[in-house]
Amino acid sequence: MRILFLISFVFVVCSYIAQAQNGELTEQQKKEALDSQNVFRNDLGWKDRKGQYFSGYPLNMKKLKWDDDLERSAQETADKCKKNHLPYDDPLSKALEERFGSMGENLYGIGGFKKNRNVGYDFVKKWYAEIKYYEWYKQNCLSGKVCTHLTQLLWHDTEYVGCAQQKCVSHYKKKNKKKTWTNFVCRYGPAGNFNYEAPFDMTNTYDRAQICGNDGMVPDTELPNLCV
Repeated sequence: MRILFLISFVFVVCSYIAQAQNGELTEQQKKEALDSQNVFRNDLGWKDRKGQYFSGYPLNMKKLKWDDDLERSAQETADKCKKNHLPYDDPLSKALEERFGSMGENLYGIGGFKKNRNVGYDFVKKWYAEIKYYEWYKQNCLSGKVCTHLTQLLWHDTEYVGCAQQKCVSHYKKKNKKKTWTNFVCRYGPAGNFNYEAPFDMTNTYDRAQICGNDGMVPDTELPNLCV
């Protein structure tokens, strides 16, 4: 069963209408979104909630590849300027779920909009920062905290990703005000975050045959903990 991801916004909840502006990702930002996620998957480099670094190597952690259809689906979602996960009931989402077997999603929303911001640093890094609530050894999250952006980011069997963003303007009816914000969306195929499953298995020793033992895959030349 796929667990829905949570998204954190700091906006006051009230009646509003949100409109999309022209704020799509540049080609450089798409590269940043993909590269940063692969670096986090390869390095596993931050301290967990116990102050411990990851010890060992992930098994069969696939290197993410960009998928144009996932990007298009993410863009359609970002354009809606909603601050929550939406049902996968449109034709493209249904087709992607059929293609991959399942589809996952991470969201990030932030006030304001900067056209050329580094989305890997400003958005993807925030998902990985949930490691402060996670424990590497037990691969679980601190009770009452959210780690599902992190675990989707690190889900070993996820192979494809497409990301998008939109500049949104919320018009607050009651206050007669408007607020600009950025809606950043990544969609994944297949999805991660299945009940009672860790995002990846691990080994304490590096063995090329073992670390990428599934489906005839081999370690990537640049990111040797990832499999291609």
